[in-house]
Amino acid sequence: MTHPPSYRTRSAFTLIELLVVIAIITVLIGLLVPAVQKVREAAARMKCANHLKQIGLAFHNHHNSFGLFPQGGWNPPGSTTANTTDRTQWSWCFQILPYIEEDNLFRNTNLTTIRKSPVKIYFCPSRRAPGLYNNHSVIDYAGCAGSKTDGSDGVVVRGFAPVIGMKDITDGTSNTLMAGEKQLNLDAFGTAIDDNECPFISGWNGDYDHYRRTWKINGVWQTPARDFHSASTNANERFGSSHPAGINAVFADGSVHHIRYGVDRVTFMRACVRNDGQVLNIGDL
Repeated sequence: MTHPPSYRTRSAFTLIELLVVIAIITVLIGLLVPAVQKVREAAARMKCANHLKQIGLAFHNHHNSFGLFPQGGWNPPGSTTANTTDRTQWSWCFQILPYIEEDNLFRNTNLTTIRKSPVKIYFCPSRRAPGLYNNHSVIDYAGCAGSKTDGSDGVVVRGFAPVIGMKDITDGTSNTLMAGEKQLNLDAFGTAIDDNECPFISGWNGDYDHYRRTWKINGVWQTPARDFHSASTNANERFGSSHPAGINAVFADGSVHHIRYGVDRVTFMRACVRNDGQVLNIGDL
């Protein structure tokens, strides 16, 4: 007796099942993307901190060579930049080049090459990739000028010769901010007044290309803040970054610390000023 052939029926997704699967995948992606972004930012922040560590070591190697930290830079009266033929007027970020394996750039005599040679460790990976912006090199880090426009109570001071040494940081090197990330306008890379010149030869002209400070507005000390978007290209004096919670900064002892945007204002001022004689708990930053 023969039996009729049996046929296996093929099951298929119903529309409801398909929608459920899509919904589950969407939820998983929604959970995964923030986690990936957090991991990516943590890696970028660590890389940024390493850049500042190298900058701090370069400051110290400069000190070992000359007995002083590098000068902040200078511009002659009536000029908006340093004298391009007098390299003593050029900023700290040029003076430390031999100590960050950029000796060839330090010795280069072609001004165009110098203007258009980005230094990789001068860029924070959370903000932008190394390269030219508006056809010139830039920097994402700033020397600490303390609370004065000339840097006279900071580690980085306006001038064409080094003047500040370890002995001048009377508040203690572990308590004094030496360099950190600078706040920038994300809509004006290479064109904002504090980002529109090669920082090596920008001098110290009030544009804040390579230095930042704390100062009072209506009696309130200013603290670091996140990068922002604006149509304005005004110069900016503030420390800041593209990190979500705060900035990285290297202190005069070479240690790198993360400083919260919500840091106590007076505490941050004490960290910026090298000689106010005030007690600072580094854990409060």
